Amino acid sequence: MASFLPAMFPADEILALDAAGSPYGQLAPRLGTLKAEAFRAATIAALDVGVKAAADHPTWGDMHRLSVQAQFAAIPVIGSRYQFDNVPAAGSSETILKTDHESSAERHNTRYGAQARHVSDLSNPDANWFVMLGGNDGWYNSSTFRDQVDAFMTGQSYQVPLKIETVRATFARKSVLKAQ
Repeated sequence: MASFLPAMFPADEILALDAAGSPYGQLAPRLGTLKAEAFRAATIAALDVGVKAAADHPTWGDMHRLSVQAQFAAIPVIGSRYQFDNVPAAGSSETILKTDHESSAERHNTRYGAQARHVSDLSNPDANWFVMLGGNDGWYNSSTFRDQVDAFMTGQSYQVPLKIETVRATFARKSVLKAQ
């Protein structure tokens, strides 16, 4: 798509559609209106680019990377001090493991924003599982700053029961927060 879209559609149109999410859904209905020879040439060129990209990056995660970082990573000059991991990313804007990324045939970073995965069985108040991607808890250098990155990457999650009797049976410690 990184070479096909620019060959077939104006850049400003692609950028406008991309800003609102994935452009594929909006552009797909227009494919039938394209000139056959231009479509064929762009498709063949795009397949050539795709074959090379697949050889250079054999897995999705080899090309699509996730930089685990704190908010301060955006600061010029010192921001690199706040980048901690660069790991393979799963998913794209069309998958359940959603990420956002540029259309590119080169290695590039993806974006999640603040990210958590949550699964609940609505028939059971105790059947809730969560995991958060680290780097965005707002308290730099805390012990829990990026403690769930490995769990997030491997698909592990943590059960969070809601029934008080299950909470009491499951958790040995209790923290009480008081206003002063």
